[in-house]
Amino acid sequence: MREAGWRSEEFDAAHEGRVAAVLDDGTEPRPVIFDTGSGSHVHRSSDWRLYDGSWAFLRAPRAVALRAVCACGWTGEPHPVERALSLDAAPSTDDGPGRPWEALPDPEVCHADWTAHIGDVERAALPLPDAVAHQIDQLTQALHALADDAPLAALRAVNRLERILADVGELAAAAARQDHEIDVIARGLGLPEEDARTRLAHHAGW
Repeated sequence: MREAGWRSEEFDAAHEGRVAAVLDDGTEPRPVIFDTGSGSHVHRSSDWRLYDGSWAFLRAPRAVALRAVCACGWTGEPHPVERALSLDAAPSTDDGPGRPWEALPDPEVCHADWTAHIGDVERAALPLPDAVAHQIDQLTQALHALADDAPLAALRAVNRLERILADVGELAAAAARQDHEIDVIARGLGLPEEDARTRLAHHAGW
């Protein structure tokens, strides 16, 4: 099963969210190991659908709840599994295994929790000046239109912007390091401290 995460445009992997299974002691289960027998390669997965009780042969315990988790360490409130729903609600048939994970809570409720968390992160981060935010929006729209109408001109504009952004990013990273501790920088950017260090290093060209 493919593990699909959620990412916001601004924070990307630093605040990547996903659905996590929750055991009766409040912890998350260990990843399920799939031994495909192909040499040393072993696939591991923490996909929430594996913890519905039908994968016991893989030593995957049954979850009692689902919750949203974020790469930054935030965890959402658990959404309990309805005890009235069991494997009998989706038994295996001659056509293949059942889908008892459908008896688990709708993962969209976890996505809504993570979306609210991202909203909190955005509000806690240092806001852009209104004039700058407006100019960025206007420039974005203009460049999209230019890419349709005059793609070569758009490429020239992008090239100029890349140089400008590199110069400004280097200056801003140096000034931020001089003026602020890393915890202040991280809060201002809406990032965990390690990701804030990575962001600074990227802009500073370290």
